[in-house]
Amino acid sequence: MANLSLGKQEVSMGMDNVTSDYKLSLNNEYMPIEDIPEFLRNVGMRASKPRVQLSELLFGGEGRHVTAESLYEEAIHTKIKVTLTTVYNTLNQFSELGLLREIAVDGNRTYYDTNTSNHHHFYNENSGQLYDIDSDDLKVIGLPTPPNDQNIWRIDVIVRLKKMQE
Repeated sequence: MANLSLGKQEVSMGMDNVTSDYKLSLNNEYMPIEDIPEFLRNVGMRASKPRVQLSELLFGGEGRHVTAESLYEEAIHTKIKVTLTTVYNTLNQFSELGLLREIAVDGNRTYYDTNTSNHHHFYNENSGQLYDIDSDDLKVIGLPTPPNDQNIWRIDVIVRLKKMQE
């Protein structure tokens, strides 16, 4: 479960194992899907119907990695009336609020991760799949000293995989 900090408000996202309904937890208290609009308003967002529906897709299950295009296709498939521009805007707004982690794989592809904890990724060059590396499997040591007026905020490691030619 990812703990997110929004100013002085501590937010946690995850699933309650008791039911299969979407659950979002705020300060470790689970809220039902119908409370998503209020949650969005509390973090400073307008609770538009498309934004609420995209929230359900994004946070309605286990952690996931999506691109704007893949989320748009999923939305269309589930009969959500939304434009690709709205999907991009929502993903960027959620990232700015710390609800999603933005991962730039290359200049052409950006993924959004619902797991905002400090972790690293495998990227399969052949399939375009991005998935988490167990935090115990990779240690980063020997970090450089940042410039005087800056701190290291986050380290992103992407291990690229490619199927060998036969």
